[in-house]
Amino acid sequence: MKKRMMWCVAAAAAVMMVVSACASGLRQTKGAGKGIAYTVAQRYFLNGDVRMPASAKVDNEADFNRLFGMATVMGPDGQPTPIDFARSFAIFVALPETDRSTDITPGKLTVAADGTLRFTYRVKRGDKRSYTIRPLLLIFVDKAYAGRKVVTEEI
Repeated sequence: MKKRMMWCVAAAAAVMMVVSACASGLRQTKGAGKGIAYTVAQRYFLNGDVRMPASAKVDNEADFNRLFGMATVMGPDGQPTPIDFARSFAIFVALPETDRSTDITPGKLTVAADGTLRFTYRVKRGDKRSYTIRPLLLIFVDKAYAGRKVVTEEI
């Protein structure tokens, strides 16, 4: 009975960790200047058993589902941001596992002179926690830019 109770507590803690790692809401952002519009995806987490790809770009559903899981919760904003790979592709920033509170803030998505997509972001690290997370920022971009190489850069 105690083992079952401990298992339930551990499972509940894992669910809370996933939920706390995913912010709620949907936001459309466009950087200044030659910025490209993108949508910040909510309610996803990086699957723990995946090998990180060389590129931060995901342009098909099979790879997306292999890399990311859905962190659905109850309520009106509880569903993950939907993506239609016929119209969009994903760019992600995944940081190493940490026991610190970590926020990744999206910056600009621009096209560099060589045609590369450049996505900037900021990282804010906070207090130590009693559990670990794998911070993730995921954005959806119009398919018109899918043929370009993607570079992510912390600013």
